[in-house]
Amino acid sequence: MKREPSERSSRPIPSLSLLDITILCQDERKLYSQQCEHYSIWWIKPCGANLEIDGEMHAIGPGGCVIIPPRTAVRLQPDVSMDGKLEVYDFRFTANEAAAALIGQALMVFSACAEWAAGIGVLLDQWEAVDGLVLLRLQARFQELAVLLLEQRQACTPLGVEREVEETIHYLNREYAKDIRIEKLAERTALSRWKYNDMFKAMTGKTPVQYLTELRIDRAKQLLVGSGQRLKEIAEQTGFRDEYYFSRRFKQSVGVSPTRFVRIQSRAARICSLHSLGDLLPLGIVPIGTDRNLAEQGCAETRNIQSMEEPLDMEKLLALQPDLIVCPSYMPRQHYDCLAAIAPTALWDWQDDIYVRLGKLGRLLGRSAKAKEWIETYRNKALSARRKLEAYVQPGESAAAFVYCRKGLYVYGGHNFGHTLYEGLGFVPPDPVRTLMAKEKPLKWRKISPEDLPLYAGDRVFMAVENQDRSSRPFLEMLKSETWNRLQAVVNQRVYIVERRWGLYDALTLERHLDEMLLLLTR
Repeated sequence: MKREPSERSSRPIPSLSLLDITILCQDERKLYSQQCEHYSIWWIKPCGANLEIDGEMHAIGPGGCVIIPPRTAVRLQPDVSMDGKLEVYDFRFTANEAAAALIGQALMVFSACAEWAAGIGVLLDQWEAVDGLVLLRLQARFQELAVLLLEQRQACTPLGVEREVEETIHYLNREYAKDIRIEKLAERTALSRWKYNDMFKAMTGKTPVQYLTELRIDRAKQLLVGSGQRLKEIAEQTGFRDEYYFSRRFKQSVGVSPTRFVRIQSRAARICSLHSLGDLLPLGIVPIGTDRNLAEQGCAETRNIQSMEEPLDMEKLLALQPDLIVCPSYMPRQHYDCLAAIAPTALWDWQDDIYVRLGKLGRLLGRSAKAKEWIETYRNKALSARRKLEAYVQPGESAAAFVYCRKGLYVYGGHNFGHTLYEGLGFVPPDPVRTLMAKEKPLKWRKISPEDLPLYAGDRVFMAVENQDRSSRPFLEMLKSETWNRLQAVVNQRVYIVERRWGLYDALTLERHLDEMLLLLTR
């Protein structure tokens, strides 16, 4: 009985045919470019290279693989920062229609797995053979290796890749003391180094190197305080190559040397705070001295704090005998040198957002748990405030925060009072404000002219002003101007003039914002 062909047997079968294997370049200065009529797989070894596609450069680590569709213009240049001469093996092949559909027309970059590299080695060794059976076997082997790469690509769905990157994060947490190479972690995920870095940072907020360093430093802190071990032993147990490198990285990360850190932790440290009082108090730390304007905020904790005037009296500061001075990164170098001559001085980054800054201070002062507790408490409080405002604020309402002082008019980005509006209460930032927030280095504020107010103002406008400036001629003239009175927020009576202290950016101020905003907006 004659059998009819099944639907499965009538389907086109994907097929690849290896045409040739060539070495593209070995000259470390050469820029290689290609646009051919066939598919190619480039295998890059033993050092890395930079691949230019449509004007954009991508870094490829040693052992990287690139599948290049026909008529794709690519350029390759050695990574001069890496040792060794570049060797690029070009496996040129054809694909029938079914195989082409599987491969697609998008260029693909992989970190080749060990199985692929071993199989390619066999192809290189035997490609010059003349025996027909050997060549047939090599064609079959090439198809197997191509399938292996395509399976890697298939595994690289967003969820699959995320799981693989997450596994490397768990690996770092377990094995941080080992000699770890980031490119090896990327190989575990079948991602290129640059794609791995991007996804890792998206998931953790840090690059792999930053994450690993923080893990090691945090573990080192535990050993410094609780183990009584020597620096050399602690360095070995936390993945640093020697105690000197460990001490240098520790000071870069924490702000003080390991020895000074131990002294600070061993007793109630005498800390002098310049411009960070509102971050230290929520961590349960009352400094011995701080800026006069901050000390006069009036909370009970500040009554016994020595206030310091501007310009700073170094003799007065010296008399306080601080163990540690904490100051912002915008401190002029000459001032920092004077402070560092009195006591170890830790700089906190002026550009950090509140969560990052509080985390760093918590790690420096042994109050990481307190920092995490404050962040969680603040977020819960902000969520509660949002719910209470639902009856008063329409979904999608925009808002903008400004500060007026003698130096001029400023609009806030996502820091300071802007943090309360956008991160805390969920107001929508006007587009120009969103642009400030979206920059690679977000702007905390921008100076504007009163004529620019319509560009930045939202459905609601908040203006922080010093008491003495409220009666100043320039401020009163701005309030009487046509530009001001045409603002939709002014027309709808949704303008709020608040105290200048609302413009501060610290944990204590942000908590107060939430309470005071509820009073302002629910009247």
